[in-house]
Amino acid sequence: IQSLLIDKIESGDSFLYTFEFHNYGFGKNNLIAEIIFENDEYIENNIAFAGFASVIINEIRNDIIINEFMPAPSSGLPEWIELFNRSEKIIDLKNYKVADESSEIRVTIKSLFLNPGEYFLIIGDSSFFNKYNTKSKFVIAGFPSLNNTSDKIILSDSLNRVIDSLQYFSTWNGETGKSFERIDSEINSELAVNWSLTKNKNGGTPGEINSVTQKSFDAGISQIYFNPQKPFYGDDVIISAALKNYGKENASLKLILKEENNLLEETEINIAPNDSLNYTFHFIIEKLESTRNFTINIEFDKDQDSTNNYFTANISPGYNYNALIINEIMFTPQNGEPEWIEFYNKENYKINLSGWSVSDILTNPVKTKIIDSLFFIEPKSYLVLTKDSSIINYHDSITSKILVSSFANLNNSQDGVVIKDSYENIIDSVHYTASWKTKTGYSLERISFEENSNDPENWNYSFDIEQGTPGRPNSVSQKANDLAVAEISFSPAVPEYGNNVFINTTVKNEGFVEANNFSIKFYDSQSNNIFDEINIASLEKNNSIKITSGNFKIFDVANIFSEIKFSLDDNLSNNRDSIIVVPGFNKNEILINEVMFNPDADKPEWIEFYNNTNHEINLYGWRVSDILPSPKESIITNEYYKIFPSQYFIITNDTTAFHKNYNVDIPVFQCAFGTLGNSEDGILVYDFYKNVIDSLFYTSRFGNVKGSSIERLSFTGETNEISNWIVSINSAGSSPGFPNSV
Repeated sequence: IQSLLIDKIESGDSFLYTFEFHNYGFGKNNLIAEIIFENDEYIENNIAFAGFASVIINEIRNDIIINEFMPAPSSGLPEWIELFNRSEKIIDLKNYKVADESSEIRVTIKSLFLNPGEYFLIIGDSSFFNKYNTKSKFVIAGFPSLNNTSDKIILSDSLNRVIDSLQYFSTWNGETGKSFERIDSEINSELAVNWSLTKNKNGGTPGEINSVTQKSFDAGISQIYFNPQKPFYGDDVIISAALKNYGKENASLKLILKEENNLLEETEINIAPNDSLNYTFHFIIEKLESTRNFTINIEFDKDQDSTNNYFTANISPGYNYNALIINEIMFTPQNGEPEWIEFYNKENYKINLSGWSVSDILTNPVKTKIIDSLFFIEPKSYLVLTKDSSIINYHDSITSKILVSSFANLNNSQDGVVIKDSYENIIDSVHYTASWKTKTGYSLERISFEENSNDPENWNYSFDIEQGTPGRPNSVSQKANDLAVAEISFSPAVPEYGNNVFINTTVKNEGFVEANNFSIKFYDSQSNNIFDEINIASLEKNNSIKITSGNFKIFDVANIFSEIKFSLDDNLSNNRDSIIVVPGFNKNEILINEVMFNPDADKPEWIEFYNNTNHEINLYGWRVSDILPSPKESIITNEYYKIFPSQYFIITNDTTAFHKNYNVDIPVFQCAFGTLGNSEDGILVYDFYKNVIDSLFYTSRFGNVKGSSIERLSFTGETNEISNWIVSINSAGSSPGFPNSV
């Protein structure tokens, strides 16, 4: 390379000479220095060797940058760092290193080339791919654990030169599951203003252009507008879209409007960089009647961020005041019945309650969302809003829809109900007070749909037998079609056993229109036997008509129903009524047969009767009494109980004591008929109509033996004939339930 001639060097001196040369090769270079001295007596130290490695300097600082990093991943996911080659060079990542404040890892020991504009991911472990789908180059490495709130990240090359670095702090306001993204690759990575949390819904953009970085091509939809913003049912609605070109280049795109999967309109639009515009579609929603769902999307092939190319919105109609009315309120329930509110849809179209609310008004009103999902009340239909589904246990039939809701507790003395639609329009409200016509345990019913909701004269407590009419027309309101059974009777007034009986029914038209083509059905509820049905052509409003059925023979107690069949009737609660028809009986068809009026001390008084006919006799409503000192009348039974022909039955004032002392297999009834005198008294037995069927007045002359009864001798003899009675000769002193001993 070079030589040098030296004249002399004094003994013990040193000499330093510097060579400079440029023609060395790439890679390892070996150098030799040699002294040539003819008189040298020791040549072992006349030669020396040295070497150095020559490298080609390719990348410089910030050719590769730290572009995105995830310091606080969601549970079960790893940390990761994204690198980006912002240069025009192909860079080999062999022996590159990544370090934080406490540790360092080598990225790869093999050549791995990163092309200009390419991303590279350093990933903690493979669980990364459970969330992210990336096509960029990556390596799974033993990752230095990044602190969640603050740390350093240093990227160095194979020569240990720092290529990029940053330090993040808690003031950056990181969030779990969201990466930090570099905003601009041209701005220093150490500047906090050049970093931002990702805007991507997936929590990061590994292997892709950052969501916070301005793209060359990026058009987006920021909003859909409806005009009017809060339309009412039947309004026409215009649709607009707010568009913006977020990119650096002009955007020529196609804007598409769809409803569900139906294409409504598409148009070509040009937007300059950073410009915005509102586009109004030619399509118009005509007469909005229900919730409509629309999608607007952009077709733009060059777009580098498609996440903002799609927007969905829906529009629902609001409703006019009193479209839905508060029709009935149960705020004073009893016996465990829940509070409830009934609504009525007055309109000829169905109403969607999604997003509606109900509230009380005192003292701190509580607003409750009725339902979030689609829920419709059909036209001219009811809805019952109840605190508990147990409402069905308190009413025979609720045919309307029922919704369970935890709405506010309603005060008994005064309070109110307010209903609002999804746009907070007040649809109806009621404020009741203690002066209103209310009754504990009864609902408060609206009289007229058309009158003011807050007029106390438009409300009354329910007249219905169930004390409320949830899901059906109110008992206090006049209906258009409302036929009622106003009165029911039968003739003759006291029918005897086997007589022909006629049912008389008065039907009144309580509606405000004429009723046409209805019928009256007569039937026995026990047998369900329809014994007559009469068709009626018409009945004017407020008029009545008396209808008499065909006859039927009465042999037993019958529960007879008279029922109106009218398909248009708005109020079925008054369409039927019933009457109990009981046959009367002739004298001596039941006979007094044996009397124990002076029993032993541990035994009760009793009377034995005998069915003196060849047919059954129902004792429903029969009575018995003594005579002295004054008659004490008592019901034998209020149940349907038949006595067979020639059958005995007993009436006593203590059935327990009777059965303890007598073993009989006949009906025994307990009855407080009074105390029978030992010297004289009497017995009267009455049928349902209080006809005296038999009677006995006895004295001591009839026989008076302690512990023995008096027994009838003959069923054909007169009951009050003293010769027809004698003291029992039975060894037990009496013969209840068996033929008399005499």
